[in-house]
Amino acid sequence: MRALLALALLAPIVLAQDAAAPKPAEAPKAEVPQLTPPNPLPGAPLPEGAVWQTTPSGLRWVVLQKGDDKAATPGIDAIVTVHYAGWLESGTLFDESKADAPPASFPLNRVIKGWAEGLQLMHPGDKVKFHIPWQLAYGEKGRAPQIPAYANLVFDVDLVSFTSPPPFAMPADADLKTTPSGLRYQVIKAGTGKAPEASDKVTVNYAGWLTSGKLFDSSYKNGKPATFQLDRVIKGWTEGVQLMQEGAVYKFVVPASLGYGPQGAGGVIPPDATLVFQIELLKVGA
Repeated sequence: MRALLALALLAPIVLAQDAAAPKPAEAPKAEVPQLTPPNPLPGAPLPEGAVWQTTPSGLRWVVLQKGDDKAATPGIDAIVTVHYAGWLESGTLFDESKADAPPASFPLNRVIKGWAEGLQLMHPGDKVKFHIPWQLAYGEKGRAPQIPAYANLVFDVDLVSFTSPPPFAMPADADLKTTPSGLRYQVIKAGTGKAPEASDKVTVNYAGWLTSGKLFDSSYKNGKPATFQLDRVIKGWTEGVQLMQEGAVYKFVVPASLGYGPQGAGGVIPPDATLVFQIELLKVGA
């Protein structure tokens, strides 16, 4: 069922914009959805004294188990890791992660609106039941064959953890060291593990920006770290990551001569662009 996560939570966002799809003759009318929990309620039973809450958008939610309420909550750009199950109001299970399998991870800004809003209310360790109106789910088209048009949905979600991409900040000149090649770097966190050589494979989390602060690439958007051969990337990466040890977090300011040069790249990186990367070295070797 894990493969359905991509279909059920991601693909319908694109499908909902397909104006050529047939439209049902009659649509439910409501500016702010008003939902009544189905009886019987799918999924885990509610704890004694549990109270449903409703957001201004019409999303209903109730806490099944509290986690660490002193911990941060995920933002819209976070990668969330969850166990979950989803039902139609009739009680038909249409998707779930398996309890005996690793939890699912995905970018929060690429799922249905009810999930994107609801998970931002959660702390790690929270278990929450969501009752999601069709306007915040798969809308007037549904997601055949599992989810019919205008389907209100029920999800039980356990937020295991989340990872957020770092915010952009241009380092001050005083905080940067400079190598003979012109690569500048700031040590945010020193590592204690193995240092790579140019021929090694490395696994990293990273984010890359133009000096304007525009994010042009990130491992976080894919929901998992990136692995690559260190001598097959731009010169600034090949040189810079060799300065690091496993566990380290560095920020690099890469001149165009060590980046994509006068040609730029793919219409995303302009010619002669200085680039800023934050890199966390997770592992050296395959």
